[in-house]
This record gives sequence, structure tokens and C-alpha cells, in this order.
Amino acid sequence: MTIRIAGVSFACGATALLSSLTLALANLPPFVAIAAEPGSPTSPAPAASAPDPFVLPVNFFPVVATAFDDLARRVEVFVGMFTRGEAEGTGAIWLHPENGSERRLIAEAGYRSPRPSADGHRVAFLREGRPGLLDLASGETRLLPGTERYQRLYGWDEAAGLLLAARGDGDLVRIRLEDGTVTTAAPVAPADLRRLEVLGRMTPEGGVLLLRDNGKLWAVAEKRWGVSEPDPKFVRPSPVFDPAWSPAGILYVSPP
Repeated sequence: MTIRIAGVSFACGATALLSSLTLALANLPPFVAIAAEPGSPTSPAPAASAPDPFVLPVNFFPVVATAFDDLARRVEVFVGMFTRGEAEGTGAIWLHPENGSERRLIAEAGYRSPRPSADGHRVAFLREGRPGLLDLASGETRLLPGTERYQRLYGWDEAAGLLLAARGDGDLVRIRLEDGTVTTAAPVAPADLRRLEVLGRMTPEGGVLLLRDNGKLWAVAEKRWGVSEPDPKFVRPSPVFDPAWSPAGILYVSPP
């Protein structure tokens, strides 16, 4: 099934299951579902001047694996939920397993956008804007060839050996894992980049990872469609940025 969101096509597969981990949330503001109204339709640009829409590969990860027909509307609602009051930052890369204690995967600061491979064995990241890979089994990291800096990673197309990323100029690009070669996928508006960011936060059950803080505690929870209360995942006394679901647990960035 292919779904179009603001001129971008998304291919989605079958529903997977994600186990819930219940933890208490103390002294935190409530997670509030804020429904964002879909934008008003606009007249299409002339075919001769309109860029070809970016088609998301079927095996792009972590696009939500869902059969829901109204994914576009869900994305719009989730945009309204997690873009209010969230800060962006860099730090070390951490992993919080479903059952177990959190652990620091990379101890140094300066990292952002941890994005897992589909099997959870590798993590792509940006270090001071440069893309790299972390092997979870060995703990080894390597930066991809090239010197170009990127604003954010969105995920993987492992079958094609590519990462999907955004440059500071707003272009969506594909980066080859083998040699760092970059090809421009399509010019993308900031609003569509935020929708891509939501897709990177989504879980296999069609929920989205939300991040909230009160200045003293930071909490990550999964908000599922049609469920009034989010499912708590974990609470930390240090800032949390860029949470992303992976088969190994929830990846995030936090100070070393």
C-alpha cells in the first residue's frame, strides 16, 4: 500500500508487534493528544515545473509497518503532539532495552539522530553533522567517507545500502553506506521534513514516541492511536533528545 503525504509517497508493509514496558511517571506534565487539522488543499503546480515526488522505498526503516488506511491523518496528529516544547541537542548515544537497564553505546558528546538498522545490530548517527555507523556487537564506530555535513538522519534503505538524510538547505539526500556517495532525492518543504521525522519516531504498532520534560525529569512514552493515555517507557534525570524505536530497545541522545 502506498500513501501520499503532502506530495510524498510512503510505502507501508504488514503490522508488527511491540511489547509494552510499564514504568511510573512522577512529577511530569501529562502527555496531551493535540489533533492537528490537515492543511487546506492547494492547487497543484504546473506539471512542467513540479519536481518529481520522492518515493519512499518499501524497505525504508523505521517507517511504521501498518495497514491503516488513514496513516496520513495519524502523522498530522502526531506532528502536533511531539513538536510542541521539544528541544534539540547533541550528546552521547544511549539504549534503553525493553527489559533491562539503560546503557551508553557511545560515551563521547557531539552525536545526534541515532537511527537503527532493521535488525537492530547497527546504528547510524551524525557526529558533528557527519554520518557514521556503530556496530552494537563490537562497539566499533566508523564515519562514512566524505566531508559533507547533514542536519538530520531519517532512516535506512538497507537493501540498496543507503541512508536517508536532510541537508541544511532542505534537500533530502541518499547516502551510500559503501563509499559515502550522495544523491539528491528531492527538494522537500520543512513541513514535509517534520512528517518524515514523525515517521522516524513511529513504532511497529502505529504509535509514536513522545518526549516531555519539566526541567528536572525527562520522560519517553509511546502514544498509540485511539488510546487516551500513553504507554510510559522510561524516565531520566538528564536531558533526552532524538528517541527512536529499534528492535534492541529505544535509542536516544543524552549527555555523557
